[in-house]
Amino acid sequence: MEIIGNKRHIDKNYLRLSSIIGHLCRAYENDKKSVDLTSLIAPETLEKIREAQIVLDYPDKLSPYYLHFDKQIDYDDIRVALLILGDEG
Repeated sequence: MEIIGNKRHIDKNYLRLSSIIGHLCRAYENDKKSVDLTSLIAPETLEKIREAQIVLDYPDKLSPYYLHFDKQIDYDDIRVALLILGDEG
């Protein structure tokens, strides 16, 4: 029962973090100057996702990236990276 309790605690914290990331991403979409998303993602992760865009032929969903990285890069990082990369090109 403790394991389930701890998992629930972790999931609740994750949802809070995910919600915060979501709000930051929406703010960025509305006004690019309002949020510096580059501070939320490691440069090497951003580069991996940039390379994956080419390999995966620029999918418009997050799940192809998530599966491409064998679930090692989380959805929040992918979402942030794609917003940043979308503005570069």
